Amino acid sequence: MYRSKTSFDDGWSFHLGDDIQRPRRIIAKCFTANQLSELTEEECAFAGVAPRNGRLSSQAVKLHEKTTAKDWKPVTTPHDWRITQVPKPDNRPYVDYPDAWQGFFPTTVGYYRKVFDFRALRDKEHVTLMFDGISGFSDVWLNGMWLGAHSTSYLPFVLEVTELLRSKSPNVLLVRSDIREAEGWWYEAGGIFRRVWIETCNELHVAKDGVYIASSVLNEARAEVRLEIELTNNGPGNAKGMVRVQISAVGWPDKDICATTTARYSIRGCAASTITLETQLQDPKLWNIGQGNLYEACISIQNTQGTVVDETTQRFGIRSIDVGQDGISINGNPSQKIFGVNLHQDFGVYGGALPKRIIERKLQLCMEMGANAIRCAHHPPAPELLDAADRLGILVLTEARLLCSSSLMLDRLQVLLKQSRSHPSVFAYSMGNEEVYAEGTKSARQMMQRMVNVCRALDPTRPTIYGGLLKGRDPIHAIPDIQGMHYRCVLNDIDIAVQVYPTKAHILDEEGLFAAARGVYQYDKFKPYSGAFSRIFEALFDTDDPLDPGPLKLDADAVPSEDIHTNLTKAFSHSSVAGAFVWTGMDYWGEPTPRRFPVISSSYGARDIMGLPKDYYWLLRSIFRTDPVVHGFPHWTWPEKEGANIPFRVYSNCDTIEILVNGKQATDPQILPVKSHMAEVDGGLVYEPGTVLVRGYRDGHAVAEHRQATASAPAGIRLIPDRRVLDSQMPRDLSIVRIAIIDAAGTLLPSNPAVVHLSVDGPGRLVGSHNGDPLYDAENFAATDRISMFNGQAATIVETIEMAGEITLAAKADGLPTAYMTIQVMENGCSDADADAGGILDEALMSGEYTLLE
Repeated sequence: MYRSKTSFDDGWSFHLGDDIQRPRRIIAKCFTANQLSELTEEECAFAGVAPRNGRLSSQAVKLHEKTTAKDWKPVTTPHDWRITQVPKPDNRPYVDYPDAWQGFFPTTVGYYRKVFDFRALRDKEHVTLMFDGISGFSDVWLNGMWLGAHSTSYLPFVLEVTELLRSKSPNVLLVRSDIREAEGWWYEAGGIFRRVWIETCNELHVAKDGVYIASSVLNEARAEVRLEIELTNNGPGNAKGMVRVQISAVGWPDKDICATTTARYSIRGCAASTITLETQLQDPKLWNIGQGNLYEACISIQNTQGTVVDETTQRFGIRSIDVGQDGISINGNPSQKIFGVNLHQDFGVYGGALPKRIIERKLQLCMEMGANAIRCAHHPPAPELLDAADRLGILVLTEARLLCSSSLMLDRLQVLLKQSRSHPSVFAYSMGNEEVYAEGTKSARQMMQRMVNVCRALDPTRPTIYGGLLKGRDPIHAIPDIQGMHYRCVLNDIDIAVQVYPTKAHILDEEGLFAAARGVYQYDKFKPYSGAFSRIFEALFDTDDPLDPGPLKLDADAVPSEDIHTNLTKAFSHSSVAGAFVWTGMDYWGEPTPRRFPVISSSYGARDIMGLPKDYYWLLRSIFRTDPVVHGFPHWTWPEKEGANIPFRVYSNCDTIEILVNGKQATDPQILPVKSHMAEVDGGLVYEPGTVLVRGYRDGHAVAEHRQATASAPAGIRLIPDRRVLDSQMPRDLSIVRIAIIDAAGTLLPSNPAVVHLSVDGPGRLVGSHNGDPLYDAENFAATDRISMFNGQAATIVETIEMAGEITLAAKADGLPTAYMTIQVMENGCSDADADAGGILDEALMSGEYTLLE
């Protein structure tokens, strides 16, 4: 049995720019496109091999005569070269492309080169290279031969290389990634930004993503499992034998076999065939939101002699999902609303090249807020995201990149479906996003129907949706199973929109659009910043080309609503809407708000670019969660404003609230009603140093308090890691460490701009630091061991170097004592079930003094 899957992430060299002689794709004859995809003379000498074809008179491109090592730097994939570059206002992909969309980051070409050894192949063994994601338009060469091209960043590029590998001399792999033509309108990574693998298998094997497992809950005691297994026979002759499937529960101590089933197969040479099997499970553990109960199917392929020639596993979950007009029902339970957030694929200092732990952490940060679903905006996700969503128990709406039914695009759609359809977290497929120029055309409706047909054929268990603006009453929205709608509450015509197709389920797959920088309160046109008291259209209209919402409205008389709390309350409580996805769960690079330099990131998130929560987070938490939420803002440290009126709001899911300043009632009337999850103090609060306390009531009983104190002189640095125990065996395990300047009582100084210097001792390294400021600042953007506080806070990331021990992080700032924090790195040392080790911080513990009184 030859199946293996090995990381191919190490040992790369990288060159930025197209200033080298471009390697040929097709030239003269097969092994003549040498250039950078063949050994240099120096490499040949080092390996002790003779230059291969280097001096033949027929060779069109000569072997490199000397090394180019000085022009290349070592890197490990996933790698995003773009996030390390300097954003500038004159950077743009091409002349007619809006320069702001990609955050003013440069676009160019990057080359990756890897020299590696490979053993001699065994009989009937096949080898495949798989790139989970290469940015833009990419080409790959191996040992002087061009293997092929790929034209999307977001789906894998799979290349069989069996006959091309060398065992007696080193192999040379070359990748060219060209992102000069943008694929999206947000920040996109540069280079090999997802993982790389080398896989081996027998000539008879289970195809890539060739296992489809669908389940149905028959009753409380039984579930039916149906498997479709695609077998590929790369051999010249017919193959016969037996498929054997054993199913076991993941995470059970004894991991007993729950079911076994078999079927015969017969496949002719150089062909594929799909085998169908069915079985039942007794007393199944059902997958649900927050309960990532999983099973694993071990699939063995045996030949006629009973020898196992291939074996693979596929995890799956048992659950039923029904999307109705009032919400989503899982396993026949009462419907609940979809409390969703949109997520882009990037994160802070990593750009788009995310380690597995960051992908998982982003989902956990959304779940801590109360989200039960995420939408992948606007492309297929990394495989690690679906795996993490399955384990954690959060719903996923995957999305096709484009509305198009060409053969190429249908092939891409099928790859997305095959990647997704065995994952219990995936509950629906989106057929694209806001194709406003196609809407209203017959061809767009025909393309939509074709794509929906493909979805229903490959996975009849999941509904389809289209991420549309619902422009007018275009019949294109009648084709998918669910009517997707964007910003119907912002545009104030949600009641009309749900009547366009009144019998369908409706989901607001984008709603919100509220921009605010963390710790900023009023809109600042000149910096520019959006703030927590901003209105929705302030940032959108503050541009040379402002958004005109008129053509997108169903009701010409509707007046857009700029109050975020009103819009989201309506979105998540509307009786004819199954739920919504807020734009967005976290800030992301690109699509700056406002759309002008030096702003380089969006501010739409409930959390900033490093995951620190904004006041907006508390609005979403008050909607998503049922436990009492009461959050007053802004902070209560306003030097030189004593006696002035400070605007003051409260986000809450309580019935009423009261506010006390230094123990005295601060409002008239004393008890204020909470409307649409917000209470506002008319005229604001008169500021006096001390404390402001907000108390929330339900049914007349006090249930929660939020207390904020006036900060005094800076006295220390607070370091709070999100993980205190890391795993030495997990590549690039990490902790996100929050940094804050505090006074002697531990109160955050909300406006302190101190510069903090960081250092690490032990088996770890600093990856990078950022303060969440959406404006480009050369001193802070590419920071690692120093960072300025933005409104009192910042964050840094510490990664392991895959060794056990104790990491000590030290933080220094002028005039303050050095702060220290330790992280333990242990073999198998991190468990998400262990709150001290890996559990997500409850933000209620971080926001002033927060107390639940129930």
